[in-house]
Amino acid sequence: MELGDPWVRGRNRIARYPPLGMATEVLEGPLAGSKGMTYYTPEGNRTGVTVVGEFASSSLPPDQIEATARRGMPEAFDEDAPAIRAFAAKK
Repeated sequence: MELGDPWVRGRNRIARYPPLGMATEVLEGPLAGSKGMTYYTPEGNRTGVTVVGEFASSSLPPDQIEATARRGMPEAFDEDAPAIRAFAAKK
């Protein structure tokens, strides 16, 4: 999301598979019906992030779906980063 974007209520089902990543199903909101898998791969002292899935929307035009899905990804990674670092420190 970007500064100034309006709040949008949504509901997700998330299954976590540490340290691999997580699966997300969007149940309510602008991207309802979307499903994705985020997985993390070690790349030296950094972490690679890959997101695959099928993103859909009944309320957004088709040409806006990908951009909308991508906007939330940096924030999701920032929220997951402390857990990723803690797991890596245990190795």
